[in-house]
Amino acid sequence: MNLAKHLNRLRTIHRYIKNETTGRPNEFAKKLNIGKSSLFSLLEEMKTKGFPIAFSRKINSYRYTGLCELEINFSVILTTENGKKEIFDTKS
Repeated sequence: MNLAKHLNRLRTIHRYIKNETTGRPNEFAKKLNIGKSSLFSLLEEMKTKGFPIAFSRKINSYRYTGLCELEINFSVILTTENGKKEIFDTKS
């Protein structure tokens, strides 16, 4: 997976979890257009990096068990004799 796609997927996963609107694992995987095993791998990777993620049966959604904010800042800038031009930006 390329970097831009990975960062956008991470941002999307974070937004669903933060808003507590993931649904059950099957639903969440469908929202992300990935398989359930891929979802579990991504969530496990996020947990090992410090994201406080847990599934709540009460609300049927993944949620953060503590404060969790995600900030992604990544851009590609082309510099030529005509100046600088931003050609890629992950900021929404």
